Amino acid sequence: MFLGIGQAISSTQVYFTYRLPVQMRTAVVSINGSGLAVYNQTTSTSISVSSLSINQTSSYTPSFIANVTGATTGTIYNLFMNGASNYIEFNADL
Repeated sequence: MFLGIGQAISSTQVYFTYRLPVQMRTAVVSINGSGLAVYNQTTSTSISVSSLSINQTSSYTPSFIANVTGATTGTIYNLFMNGASNYIEFNADL
């Protein structure tokens, strides 16, 4: 499942801004995920995401970093889930 488009800001970090389907009551404070990968359409290669971290909090369009190994700085990557039981989760305090 395709989740969004981001850009590698280093060989270990890909930056994404995500538009949530509905606005949260408060700003997103943490992010979790499982089974995520980034995909480079130009080279047809994918890289597993080891962890996620919030970069900029927002209640509607949070920005986050996908931590990877082997990205090419400046390259555009697609974020996707590898399987049906994988997920991405945005958390906000109430």
